Amino acid sequence: MTTKIGLSGSLATVPDPSKEMTQTDVYIASHQRALDGAALSQYVAAKKSWKVSWKHLTATQLATLLTELRRQAHLVWEPPDSGSYTIYVTEPPTFKQTTATRYELSVSLEQV
Repeated sequence: MTTKIGLSGSLATVPDPSKEMTQTDVYIASHQRALDGAALSQYVAAKKSWKVSWKHLTATQLATLLTELRRQAHLVWEPPDSGSYTIYVTEPPTFKQTTATRYELSVSLEQV
């Protein structure tokens, strides 16, 4: 299976991330106290956040992912579970070599 990530209109096709991918909801809200002490809350939006890792990547696949994830721009991500999200990278990608020809990459993403 494959997933896509990159600039809108020129997405790179890469392998699906590992099954350990975690997705959480991030709520955008504000909370204040009125003069009488009453709580005033305003919920603005909910968006998604992911911690993603790819395992068993070839050098070419690693280079493709790093090129896309290091862009200083909003990206489009089509995760394997469906949907298309405009995202940004919240923590720089990290990678390590696991065998002579394979790599593992981890990154944190958040919906814009």
